Amino acid sequence: PWEPCGVFLGGMLADWRIMYNQFDVSVGAGIHDREGCKDVVVVGNVFRLRGEEPMIRVAGKACTGWVISDNAIVGGTGPE
Repeated sequence: PWEPCGVFLGGMLADWRIMYNQFDVSVGAGIHDREGCKDVVVVGNVFRLRGEEPMIRVAGKACTGWVISDNAIVGGTGPE
């Protein structure tokens, strides 16, 4: 099922580029990866998280090759 968040990656995706955006998230994580995306680049974004949620929530060990750099986080709990 879909979960409220800023960006929902719901399939076995690869090579996403999430760059230079502003996310104002009232419920859920900034980015939620449910299925195990690979080689995702998250650079230069601003995440404003209203709840006690992480900037990024990933499915587990299947999520490999992520590059996370130079993002600003306001609120939330940071990466999970």
